[in-house]
Amino acid sequence: MHEKLAERVAEGGNKKDAPEEPAAREAQEQQAMLFYAAVWRSNHALGAASFGLARIHLARHSPDRALASLDGVPPDSRHRTAARTAMVRIHAGTPQVASAVRAHAALHRLAGHEGLTDPQAQERLTAELLEQLLELVRSQGAGVLERMRAALPASVPLPRTERELRERLSASYRRLAKQVPDTDTAAGAALAEALLDNAYSTRPLGMRHARHHDRGPWLRRLTPGGRS
Repeated sequence: MHEKLAERVAEGGNKKDAPEEPAAREAQEQQAMLFYAAVWRSNHALGAASFGLARIHLARHSPDRALASLDGVPPDSRHRTAARTAMVRIHAGTPQVASAVRAHAALHRLAGHEGLTDPQAQERLTAELLEQLLELVRSQGAGVLERMRAALPASVPLPRTERELRERLSASYRRLAKQVPDTDTAAGAALAEALLDNAYSTRPLGMRHARHHDRGPWLRRLTPGGRS
């Protein structure tokens, strides 16, 4: 019951029919947190409570607290793999070397030991991690890759050069384009085209093919059908 009440409170806070005062939004979030926490204390296997708390913490720009909420989902919960997947994405969304190290280590564990058996989901996560790496290389230089390799086990696959990184990310975009369903629809075709545009613009200079300029990381900022 607490869980359903918390979801109603959260849904009420997400309505956009009218502008909402910050104080009212804060009160709704606080009430939802109380309900989610009550559910969480009663049964850690109820993943919805963990995800609810994580969403609120992320909205409050507290990724560490969101990670702690997700990390508490026990191994025997049916929500465990989803929680671990969400943790990878939180790490991947932070443009810091330490976060990138944690993201790659977490995805390696997730795919090898923690139940991520869907190759398409693994491909999407891989693309996010490679996007994060490319952002770090652009801002801090290719030395980031050496630092990453030094911090991770040899079994974690990492590109050695920016060229290899771009080749891997470009190939990942192309595989993701093939995943897009219903490419005969306008939305599906636009998404597949945008992914291919990113694939061509990401490739190393010697391999580029003229299409459109770089649209940026697709998983976090891509707008299907958007035009430059």
